[in-house]
Amino acid sequence: MDDPVAPTTAAQLDSLSDDLRAAVGKLWRRIRSERGSGQLNELQYSVLAFLVRTGPRTFTEMAEFVQVSPPSITRTADRLVGLGLAQRERDESDARVFRLAATGTGEEFVSDVHRRRSEWLAGALDGLTDEQRLLVADAAPILRALAESGEPGGQGR
Repeated sequence: MDDPVAPTTAAQLDSLSDDLRAAVGKLWRRIRSERGSGQLNELQYSVLAFLVRTGPRTFTEMAEFVQVSPPSITRTADRLVGLGLAQRERDESDARVFRLAATGTGEEFVSDVHRRRSEWLAGALDGLTDEQRLLVADAAPILRALAESGEPGGQGR
């Protein structure tokens, strides 16, 4: 069997790009489906996970992170507060500013989703051959580097 040759032409790189984007997108959609109950949509969950990871944030910071308008982030915050997953707090340095913070219930919710997603992926990896798992292990840091290589919409090169 011949050794594989790395794609180098523009057409080969375009084809690899299409294949990789489709595969990563499908995998991410499958992982996201492990969010559970449908209690939150993906935007709401993303904001809650951001709050758990980074601590209380202003509405502007949250809107910038998830790239939505201020009215959209307000509706998202209202939903999270209404479900008891987050709470509004006045900013200590400027009483006109509110921050949103995850509650203990919100932290537990994110932890549970993370656990379910990890369990699903670990099970899927367990179904691979040893050789396939080695390939995935080798690819993981490369995929992370690709993801961190530039800003959205930028070339990253």
